[in-house]
This record gives sequence, C-alpha cells and structure tokens, in this order.
Amino acid sequence: MARFRFLIGAALVFGSLPALAQKSGTAGGKGRILYDLSHDAMEKAEVAFSPRVAWATGDESGPGGKRIHVVLSESEAPLLELSQIWSRPTARMKHCAEKKVPFVAVELNPEGGVELLHQCAAGRFATEMVSTFNGLDSVVVTLEVFSAKQVKGTLRGGDGSCGDGVYCEKTEDYLFDAPLN
Repeated sequence: MARFRFLIGAALVFGSLPALAQKSGTAGGKGRILYDLSHDAMEKAEVAFSPRVAWATGDESGPGGKRIHVVLSESEAPLLELSQIWSRPTARMKHCAEKKVPFVAVELNPEGGVELLHQCAAGRFATEMVSTFNGLDSVVVTLEVFSAKQVKGTLRGGDGSCGDGVYCEKTEDYLFDAPLN
C-alpha cells in the first residue's frame, strides 16, 4: 500500500510540473532581466522572467556566415514582423521600446556558439557580449538540435565562479525548442 501511495504521489508531482520546451515553439525556466533605470545613472532594476514561447530566425549579417537569433518571450510573437527585423539592431531596440514585451535573445554563430545576448525589459534594451571575467562564460547555450528547421537546447547564465563550473549567482536557466523561420 505504501508503494502504491508513493507511485500516486510521484505521478501527481511529476504530472503537475509544466512541460518545459517539450514541443516546437515553447520555452520554459526562470531567470531575470537586468536593465538600466536611466541612461546617465548607474542604477539598475530587475524583473523576473519566465519564457513560454521560443522562435528562431536566421540572417546573413555576420562575418563568416549565417547567424541564428533564438528568441525567448513570455507571450506570442508577431513572427512575420520579427523575422523581417531581427537582423537589424535598431529595429530590435525600437520593438522593445514600443511593445515593452520582455524577451531574451541569443545570437549564435554558424557553429552554435553564443556571440551576443540581447535582453528587453520595461521598454529598455541591452546587448551584452559573453564575458569570461570570473572564470565561466556569462551565458552558455547547450544545443540538443541545431538544424535548418529547429534549434533546441538550454540557455544558462550567471555571475561569478564558485568552483567546479558553478555560478555564484545564477541569472538564467531556460529550456527552448525554437522552430527556425
């Protein structure tokens, strides 16, 4: 009887967990987006971020070939609009400022390595390069699938290195399954 209760309890616990990035176009996980409160002040604010939607677009703007932009958002994306503008930095900033929809995006090189991290929160847009200042990459993307139609994997990031490849402060921990448009 105890074994039966355990199995029922385990089924309820695991059955109630959200299906994170189990189908194309989905994302999951938790993190935060930091943004500047003003252009002249060094004050920053942060918002909690839990993406539900993922998509990817490609462009030929990079030096060496096609760049893939994987975008994670909390809400549905205007795919046609974004697929036409994501390769232009000013368009990304304008979209962030006008729509104020939080997103995290990574720009991947043709081998799947992270080139840039873009973030939008509260209408503020920021771009960061991957930093290895504290011994770990500030953003790590691990790809399970990297094909002409799909980009699937994890995006993790943090600050500082506390040994054994562990961040002192984890800032991002996301799963995604993005169709490549």
